[in-house]
Amino acid sequence: SLTIEELVNARDHGVDTAYVTRMDTLGYTSQPIAGLVTMRDHGVTPDYVEALKAEGYGGLSGDDLVMLRDHGVSTEYLDTLSSLGIVHPSIDGLAAMRGRGFPEQAGQQLYRALAANLRQIGWHFRWASGWLEQILSGASPTSAC
Repeated sequence: SLTIEELVNARDHGVDTAYVTRMDTLGYTSQPIAGLVTMRDHGVTPDYVEALKAEGYGGLSGDDLVMLRDHGVSTEYLDTLSSLGIVHPSIDGLAAMRGRGFPEQAGQQLYRALAANLRQIGWHFRWASGWLEQILSGASPTSAC
């Protein structure tokens, strides 16, 4: 049901039978051919779709795939977020974080500040623990300091 112009346009943009077949197995050929052309133009490959699916992002729309790809969201980026304790954020959240340079810029600065504060809190906690142990063992509060 495609016109000659649609077929030529698809082929000009790298949408060949192998791409269509693989995208079909992933559930992405029920849309107009223009959608496949757009995805291909933006670098959405079957491998990219499969990788996102393996990370828990299956069944995304073509527009969502294009948005994530345009923002540079990769499985490596998802692994980085996961290592920071950010697990399975929304599609819009992923695009926003990646678009704002998180964690490479703001996130790493925040992480360093939190880590420094946690180290300091740990020192205070160790000092307070030692002080409490001395008091519990019979020392007066002033001599425990």
